[in-house]
Amino acid sequence: MNFRELPGFPPFFLDWVEGVSRATSFLSGRPDLETAATRAAELQKRHKSSPTALESALVFPNPGTAVVLAHARAAVAGGPLSVLLKCLTACRVAAALSSRGTLALPVCCVDSRSPGLAETESAWVLDFDARMREIFAADAGALSGDGFVEIIEQTAPGRQSTESLEFLRTNYGGQTLSSASCRFLSALAREFGLMVIDAEEPRFESVVAEKLKSVAADHPTVADVSTRREELRRAGYNLPDHESETAVLKAASQGLLLPVAVQVCDPAELGFRALIEPLFSRAGLPAPVAWPRASMTLLDPRSRKFLSRHRLGLNDLFADRDELLRRVLNEPARESALERFDVLETSIPERLAGFLELVQPDDYLREAVEASRGKMLYQVGKLKERFQMSAEARREAEQRQLERARNTLAPSGQLQENILSSIHFLLRNTPALVRFLYENLEFTKLEHQTLSVD
Repeated sequence: MNFRELPGFPPFFLDWVEGVSRATSFLSGRPDLETAATRAAELQKRHKSSPTALESALVFPNPGTAVVLAHARAAVAGGPLSVLLKCLTACRVAAALSSRGTLALPVCCVDSRSPGLAETESAWVLDFDARMREIFAADAGALSGDGFVEIIEQTAPGRQSTESLEFLRTNYGGQTLSSASCRFLSALAREFGLMVIDAEEPRFESVVAEKLKSVAADHPTVADVSTRREELRRAGYNLPDHESETAVLKAASQGLLLPVAVQVCDPAELGFRALIEPLFSRAGLPAPVAWPRASMTLLDPRSRKFLSRHRLGLNDLFADRDELLRRVLNEPARESALERFDVLETSIPERLAGFLELVQPDDYLREAVEASRGKMLYQVGKLKERFQMSAEARREAEQRQLERARNTLAPSGQLQENILSSIHFLLRNTPALVRFLYENLEFTKLEHQTLSVD
């Protein structure tokens, strides 16, 4: 599905994906494996003989390994589905590069603040009536496995997967939101070789701080970022100004410290990636290939059946609620049926009146016709009443089903991947869902994917 058919995608991302020159000029290279392999080869020559301080601190498995980097913001239960998709995209890209003979490692760097990433102070899940439930980071027990499972069972009671609940108990929890996120994401993608870094860990922060000092000493970096932001603005792309230049530089320093061949980006993050592009060349490094993370909506059987029955597409669910309900209920047909009842109630007396004009006043038929008219009007009235009751019952049922579909596929009028927590989907399936997503994720296609999950 074309990204333009769906809400929430920034103009810079849309133009860059479509290859519009005014957007592509801000980033070198396109997201393809050949370009990524070339960047990796350049980095391997540079880092194989002299690993960086951060590589040494992290104990990289092999010298000269190229990194496929994904940033994630610390979040309750690992964050929304988009975070898991981002990690899996990094894993798929790294695996594809490795299969071509380029040693690559997927790395996820978790931080409490990363430019271009949405705030995630809570986790959204659905109960089994598809009502949205919010779990806050401040909730008691939200940072322990047992405590989080207890909150889930209270907040969204239902038939959760016992296997997924046990997975949560075992693999979620930490002293901080960042450490809990790292532990959970690492467990989810462990089999795909994902390395998860806690950017708030002291050994990591110290190395990043030193790099920031050296970069700042060499270049007027804050001014560079401000200038680049102005260039983007003149091209028609206004990036949110709540992200400070210092925060942008901190994220950039991670890319300068690691041999990053590919950086997997969220749609909103891509613009901030364009901000720091010149810093790589000034540091004498090839800029990482910007690779959009996979964008996906998971279709459960119930929602899929609802869309099929009413001939709706995913993009239709983002339309005005009342207009969509009218379409689902086929209101014109209902109104036409009611009009026919009105016509019938009017035509019965009119037709019988014409017949009575032919009957003498004292004819016994007149009394029979009058009685029949009352009976016919009574029966038509009862049919109309029953039709209205049936239509109202259907309206209520369809309204519930529509709300369920919207909450499941387009919660709060936004993309599912940006709102619902990945744990929501695990609870309705099993941890094996992660491998299913990994195998079916179309990471080379620049479009939104819908995937049926039975």
